Amino acid sequence: MGRIFLTLYISLALSLGGFLVAVQVLPEMLLHKTTQVYYNRVMSGTFGLIEKRLQNRPAAEWQRVIEELQPHFGYPLSIDRIADHDFSSQDLSPLNAHQIVFEQHDQRAIFLYKRLFDTDQYLSLAMGQTRTEDSLRSAKGTAHLISEWLLNRPQSMWPQAIAELQPHFGIPLAIVPVDQPDLTAEKREELRAGKLLVFDIDEPTEHYLMRVGDSAYTVKAGPIGIPFLLDAFSYILIGLLALLVALVVYFWVRPIWRDLKQLDSRAHAFGKGEFSSRLSVSKRSAIHHLAGTFNSMADRIQRLIRSHRDLTNAVSHELRTPISRLHFGLEMLEQHEDQKTRSRHLAGMREDLAELEQLVSELLDHARLDRDGPVFQFEQQLIAPWLRKHISRFEGQDGVVIHCNITGSIEQESCNFDERQLARALDNLLRNAQRYARSEIQITLTHTSNSWRLKVEDDGPGVSAEDRERILQPFVRLDESRDRRSGGTGLGLAIANRILVRHQGSLIVEKSNLGGACFILRWPDM
Repeated sequence: MGRIFLTLYISLALSLGGFLVAVQVLPEMLLHKTTQVYYNRVMSGTFGLIEKRLQNRPAAEWQRVIEELQPHFGYPLSIDRIADHDFSSQDLSPLNAHQIVFEQHDQRAIFLYKRLFDTDQYLSLAMGQTRTEDSLRSAKGTAHLISEWLLNRPQSMWPQAIAELQPHFGIPLAIVPVDQPDLTAEKREELRAGKLLVFDIDEPTEHYLMRVGDSAYTVKAGPIGIPFLLDAFSYILIGLLALLVALVVYFWVRPIWRDLKQLDSRAHAFGKGEFSSRLSVSKRSAIHHLAGTFNSMADRIQRLIRSHRDLTNAVSHELRTPISRLHFGLEMLEQHEDQKTRSRHLAGMREDLAELEQLVSELLDHARLDRDGPVFQFEQQLIAPWLRKHISRFEGQDGVVIHCNITGSIEQESCNFDERQLARALDNLLRNAQRYARSEIQITLTHTSNSWRLKVEDDGPGVSAEDRERILQPFVRLDESRDRRSGGTGLGLAIANRILVRHQGSLIVEKSNLGGACFILRWPDM
């Protein structure tokens, strides 16, 4: 679970970092051209009127003309040499083409530049402050220049003068009366007092009104019309952020959804009886641990079903012979009245019942071990004394000699094991060895740095290499020399193997140096 959220948090952090970088880069990439077109449309008339003031004067007087105009502008005006300013190649080309270029030095300060005629000088207008102040200050000088242009002509020629100016402006110009019906009395008074008014800031209908001298008319400049990209840029950025987050979440959720669909498909197939169905996901998958749990569960269920099937087969196959003999014994009892014959058949029936009892007991024990039960009781104890005591119960039986090899260094070493279950595994191996040994059994206990090995060897017929793994399976018998008539149910080695698995170890079958079979119980030093 922690990996899932860690991946999400890292993805969102990278996305946010990318978005912040984009906020710094995109305005320059996307808005620079749009903003430049906007300023050329809005301010071209203002710069044009200033140039008309300068064109009939020598260059030496230009600075004085700018100083005379400065009080009528809300922002600083200046004339400088192009070589003295570090213009970028992106700005030099439009500047030499007599277009207005702009530079933004911080969040509020914007500088507008326009080359003066074909000289090496340019006119600079610095702008800034709030949006309303910016609008008022940038329009102030423009309104003054238009008013002067009109006042130098008779009032009757003002419409014609405005028409002459219009090609130099990127926004509509018009002469309108001060007493407009859509203006409040307060606004009319402000106009009569010579105040510049701006309306509908940041709206498509943004426009300016400035009274012309003491006349009853005003100059209306606008509507200016804010470019869509400038007007909606903040919304575009928010939309891009939302899209970015959506993409991050999509690419984060998609592999999880794909793996969950695979889990659903495998679970559905497993429920239909395809018990070999397993879930395969990447180690980097968010549900990697869930897939491992599902596969472990599927392995256990498949093993339990196999165990149940084997047990069912054993009940139908392994129990048939002793039950048949019991039926035969009952028939013989009914047919014979001789006490000696009846006693013989009764003894055989008792043997068959004992065999049935042993078989059922081992079947149930194997089934419990196969489904990870019962609970093992691991204890730390000296293993050498335990082994000698346990082996002593088998010495002297069937004329077979048992040799026990324990090195001196192991005598006082402790081992962590379940005494009862390991004893049972050893009993099964010793009975198996006594059953097939000709004269000798050898038991060897060794301890390495990280594991214990207990070897049980005999000098019997041994086990062929191709049968050494198969013999550890339940109900497997090899040949007539190792069938049930010589004892056993075919479950002893399988039970011993399961006990070693529960000790996190294994049971290995090899060829003995004595010529027979060698069974090695190996488990880690826990």
